[in-house]
Amino acid sequence: INIYLLPQKLDKTLFVGTTVIFFSVVNYVKLIPYGYLGMLNIANLSTSMALIALAPIGVYLGVYLHHRINEFWFYILCYGLLFITGIKLCYEGMLGLLVG
Repeated sequence: INIYLLPQKLDKTLFVGTTVIFFSVVNYVKLIPYGYLGMLNIANLSTSMALIALAPIGVYLGVYLHHRINEFWFYILCYGLLFITGIKLCYEGMLGLLVG
């Protein structure tokens, strides 16, 4: 989604809101096949329940950083993290070719 949205030069609030809605919908839709395949077990749900206490801290930190970082540095950070992710994926792909 970053590869598609970043070149659009959206306002950072619209960018963040779009990604939040996109990943929320995708994650809720994934619950259906995960439940059907029996991948939702007590261990996964108990881990989720333990981590849900940290969710408000993450939301507060995200809102705080969103208002503190200007749009230029926001996009530099997004592109930088996308670049690092691409390098990591290329490395793992090459490693898989050599090992496999």
